Amino acid sequence: MEKLPYDWNFRILLYPVPVKIWHGSRDSLVTAGTSRSFQKFITSAGGYCELRELDSDDHGLSAGQPFMDHELMLFFKRFDK
Repeated sequence: MEKLPYDWNFRILLYPVPVKIWHGSRDSLVTAGTSRSFQKFITSAGGYCELRELDSDDHGLSAGQPFMDHELMLFFKRFDK
């Protein structure tokens, strides 16, 4: 398994749930490359992870956005048993 700059190993083991990441492609606080690495780490560990990069420089892009709420609900419904 690839070694990442963060200690994400224990979190993957404790939270084996589907993950959806939305990331602004021009986010200057946390680069999109970090989310790409995290997605790769999760999938290589056998987890499920989707990454959607949005054309945005807003780090808090999910805060109160109706389209994000809608996407999140659709994502949850896919895994509802």
